[in-house]
Amino acid sequence: MFGGGVWGARDTGVPDDRLRELGDSLAPGGALLCALVQADDAAAARVAIAPYGEFADADVPAVP
Repeated sequence: MFGGGVWGARDTGVPDDRLRELGDSLAPGGALLCALVQADDAAAARVAIAPYGEFADADVPAVP
């Protein structure tokens, strides 16, 4: 449990309102995967995720 607590303490800044908006848009039985990537890796992440369905950019501030 210690590792999860440490990781949870480092909030990456994805706005809660944005997560709620995405969750509320799900169809019953749907799922949401959040993947945080560096800006330089965003295009490759979109290509990798594309076969699995839609994606949305969250536009979050950079993590120090």
